[in-house]
Amino acid sequence: MNATSEVEPCSFDGVYQPPVVGDFYAMSGFFYTGGFFGIANETQKTPANLFEEKGKEYCAKKWEDILKEYPDVKPANLEVYCMTSGYIYNLLVRGFGFDAENTNLYITDAIDGTTLNWALGALIAEASLLPK
Repeated sequence: MNATSEVEPCSFDGVYQPPVVGDFYAMSGFFYTGGFFGIANETQKTPANLFEEKGKEYCAKKWEDILKEYPDVKPANLEVYCMTSGYIYNLLVRGFGFDAENTNLYITDAIDGTTLNWALGALIAEASLLPK
């Protein structure tokens, strides 16, 4: 679909996407995929292009070789990393407008020992809307 919004820049389906500003913390599927590729880090920013690079390397491997290289990882998990690496890269760069090489993105499952999840993220987002 080639829908565009009246105000640039546009994201998915022509919806306005504000510029990416500040630090972002990605968790859940981002963390599982980033952790598998060794690029998840609570204290170090992760460029989006690492998902593309690591994903391309991984996707180019033969399935038999992947199974041998990662014998302690469930095959059901190994099956998704090729797709999720490309999905995450495209979501960040083409969808949300992150710079591919220079991002303020941290891929982690915790901050200062506090485990992250969507419910905590929703609470923080709602709390930021409260009057000061």
